[in-house]
Amino acid sequence: MRQRPWPLVILAVVHILSPLGNLFLNSLFSPMGFGRYVSVFFQPHNLANQWPHLFLPVIAGIAIYRCRPWSFFIYIFAMLALLVISYFGYQQRVAEVGLWSFGLIFVVNVGVVGYFLVPTVRKIYFDPRLRWWEADTRYEASHPVKFKGPLGQEKQGILGNISVSGLFIKSAEIPEDQSLVQVQFTEANQVYTFQGQVVLHQRVNALGFGIHFLSNAANKRQAQDLVRKLHQQGKIIRGRLPQEEDQFVIWVKSLFLRK
Repeated sequence: MRQRPWPLVILAVVHILSPLGNLFLNSLFSPMGFGRYVSVFFQPHNLANQWPHLFLPVIAGIAIYRCRPWSFFIYIFAMLALLVISYFGYQQRVAEVGLWSFGLIFVVNVGVVGYFLVPTVRKIYFDPRLRWWEADTRYEASHPVKFKGPLGQEKQGILGNISVSGLFIKSAEIPEDQSLVQVQFTEANQVYTFQGQVVLHQRVNALGFGIHFLSNAANKRQAQDLVRKLHQQGKIIRGRLPQEEDQFVIWVKSLFLRK
């Protein structure tokens, strides 16, 4: 995915802004008016009981937007905690709130939580290969490359692409996953040498293998220098960048044009 899915972005924003919406809606049913209601709401003795309704939706919204494995569990925990707290709050205010109001809130919350349990949605949080928008910009490269592992045996390949954090080598010789290798190639009469860790993906290891650069000053300096040169040459790979069809307006239109 070249763009963070718009449904997740919208749900994140809705969750973050929902405490403000709840304050406004609750003030409509209060004889005090919005200003007075907000003032009373934020008094210490009231805030001590209401803080979960302010902060848990915000935490859930941030978790949705981050799209990490840990954020998935934080979201589920925050929403379930909010449901439990809302239920006990309803028990204390059953005469004021009404069963229909609580039932509607319960159904909406359960429905949203259920959406994140759908396998295709849940997979976005657990499979980083789907989150192309998080990846560093990649550049085309096709130089002959030499690489060698811990045993020192030198092997040959062709550079496929490169970013500031790693590269891809096309080769029939595939090192072991997670093994450390040294890579060397020449670009514009300058020799580059990188140390990195082999990363194998099931869908691409028949073509070659990826290398994630180790975090050291030499790798960082060389990668930034090379990427700057490739960027000036216009060798950016645009297939992973957001396209016109990924724009929000286009996505909204597609909702009404789908059959």
